Amino acid sequence: RRPRPAAGGPRAGGGRRPAAGGLGWGPGGEGTDPGGRRRPRGSLRRPLGFTGIGGAGFDADIIEGARDLKPVLGAGAYLVSAMRNLRPTVGILSMDLDGRRIETEGSAVLLVNFSTIQFDLAVTHDSDGTDGLLEVVVIKARHVTALLPAVMAAMLDRIVDFPDRTQVIDTYRARHIEVASVPPLPLQADGETLGASTPFSAKVLPLAATWI
Repeated sequence: RRPRPAAGGPRAGGGRRPAAGGLGWGPGGEGTDPGGRRRPRGSLRRPLGFTGIGGAGFDADIIEGARDLKPVLGAGAYLVSAMRNLRPTVGILSMDLDGRRIETEGSAVLLVNFSTIQFDLAVTHDSDGTDGLLEVVVIKARHVTALLPAVMAAMLDRIVDFPDRTQVIDTYRARHIEVASVPPLPLQADGETLGASTPFSAKVLPLAATWI
């Protein structure tokens, strides 16, 4: 079985310094700051770094819904929040991934650096925070129950080599990412909601993470 990064650190035995992700949002439009001045390609509005997972959509709704329940329920608060949001908002997504245009629909877009989430489940099979790429994961489920096969696949992947994440998840890889959606979807980074929504831009920040 191939080694995979743990929830808080780089690939076991890799020896390479991990990257972080940078996520930016705010007014001004692509390539332009709020004052109308042109920004270089790949620059970020209101930049914020993340080491694990950032993105927009259903995941941010679950995080927000779990906030008041966590002191009582711990990690179980996320399950309760998900059950309260059985039918997530599905957006029409327009993505630019290293210059490649993708038009699709989804309830969430996750930018994965290290992929392990609550209950030690991996969103993707073979994420590597040292490879200089972010995995762009589009969740296409229109109902929470549609994610159950993907959850089961992640559980199996802890025991055997099981890369499949079912047809409700599409995965891409890129260094520079732009995402817009209709309607706007809320943003989160490393499990914290940002009080903002799409559109957003993101990029890899090479060698930016230090683990102690």
